[in-house]
Amino acid sequence: MITKFSTSSTQMFSTTNYLTN
Repeated sequence: MITKFSTSSTQMFSTTNYLTN
């Protein structure tokens, strides 16, 4: 559960960073 949450957070951050750039 922790790992899944961590992966989701990382993916969301990457997506946000991509959209920002």
